[in-house]
Amino acid sequence: LSAVTGTAVGGGSAIQGGGSSTMDSVATMAAQGDSGAIMMQATREMQEMNQQFNLQYLNLQQDMQQENRKFTAISNVMKTKHDTAKSMIQNVR
Repeated sequence: LSAVTGTAVGGGSAIQGGGSSTMDSVATMAAQGDSGAIMMQATREMQEMNQQFNLQYLNLQQDMQQENRKFTAISNVMKTKHDTAKSMIQNVR
């Protein structure tokens, strides 16, 4: 149960929102013997954590695409300059 209520990557809380803490609600449910409610809460927390990880992964993918576009643009400019210089040298001959 403690692994489910831990913190997300980056030091933020795994659960974002107002109200009472997740540990208090889980402890209350456990005291009442409501294992189904505990499982639902744990599942909800895992889904929220999964959404956070998916968002981080999407941001990483977007950053990588941006770097790739920059690299491709620079590469194309350098190739054009090279081809132009090569063509000028051949025309002089």
